[in-house]
Amino acid sequence: MRLHRIVRQVGLFGTALALLVGGGVFAQENSFGVTFPPLSGDYPVGMTMRTYTDESRLEIYTEDASDSRTIPVTFYYPAAPAANEVSGVYATPAEVEAFTSALGLPPFVSDAFHPNFIRDAAGQPAEGGYPVLLFMPGLGTPPRFYVSLLEQVASHGYVVAVVDPVYSTALSLFPDGSYVEAVPQGLDVSTPELRDALGASWVNDARFILDTLTAVNADDPLLAGLFDLTRVGMFGHSFGGAAAFQMAHDDDRVRAAINMDGSPFGTVIAEGVGKPILYMLSEEASAASTTITDEALEAAGITREAFDAMLAEQLADRASLLESSPSAYQFVLAGSKHNTYSTDSGLARRLLPLLVPEEMVGTIEPDRAVKVISDYVVAFFDQHVKGEAVSLFDDPSTDYPEVTLEVFGS
Repeated sequence: MRLHRIVRQVGLFGTALALLVGGGVFAQENSFGVTFPPLSGDYPVGMTMRTYTDESRLEIYTEDASDSRTIPVTFYYPAAPAANEVSGVYATPAEVEAFTSALGLPPFVSDAFHPNFIRDAAGQPAEGGYPVLLFMPGLGTPPRFYVSLLEQVASHGYVVAVVDPVYSTALSLFPDGSYVEAVPQGLDVSTPELRDALGASWVNDARFILDTLTAVNADDPLLAGLFDLTRVGMFGHSFGGAAAFQMAHDDDRVRAAINMDGSPFGTVIAEGVGKPILYMLSEEASAASTTITDEALEAAGITREAFDAMLAEQLADRASLLESSPSAYQFVLAGSKHNTYSTDSGLARRLLPLLVPEEMVGTIEPDRAVKVISDYVVAFFDQHVKGEAVSLFDDPSTDYPEVTLEVFGS
């Protein structure tokens, strides 16, 4: 059992549960909702959804033996919206029904969140297109719960392609309004073998989508011409962050990768990523040996000795990854928890502090968390995907006192 599973079992309830409980109270006590932080980049942001089927891979999580792997993808991109187009709609009516059916969210929950993106807005043309960043969520976490982070990144001149590892997230939304839920096999990382097998499936999803984007860039009526596929990066949260490291190792097209608080899997542990990497950690993960109580470990069915052994193994894996990279950074965010990186859940705490507790999302102010995380993500990819000069990683920054940064490699 990997450390991230122990941490989740001893107190980090799922983000979906936070929104489920919070939704009912919100409807009774508030009518204005949660407005997401203003975009920090120069571009308005559009959002659109697509579905792509990998005919070369059978879907192992459905009963139909002839099913091929079908993956929903959400794109956030620099937009040129028409004057009458408005932002602030987090979910369509069909998506609201899906949240209600799959997660128990009351129908009015979509009114609680007001993002900046404009759905299906026209793309803003750019000569040569924009760099492309693949993103994958945490295991079990719906990709929609990262909007406040992803739209910030896109506003700085990136296309963010969110790859949904369908059947491994609590709710996978499709553009036609349909949805599927996770299945137990799609969440099972209880042994190293199962973890690596599931990780390989996620990496295959990401690779297939990256393969597909060449045709999308040529033919899609909305997205054509927006992608610069010579400049590609990848990032993700938790299991999705581990997938980003493995994908960067496996695929020469990925120039750099960010892992947000995820335990690595696969060949990167022994071989390293071999590319520039940013390992973004929660304070909780960086101080796991002191934050996990004996009582919590007993409830999880593990001894302190076994936990310490797993922690030592994880620290060794992390150090090996960082030291083997030609350019690597370790980032620790003070006041953060594992779910801080699922930034929409932190924003929910602004209205629901009793129902989205600090134990879930940390003590860092949620708008500040969005800013700090997105600023470092953008700076890293500006440097290692766009090839721009960036000073943020040169020395500790007085503008970000919450961040402890270590630099490895050249």
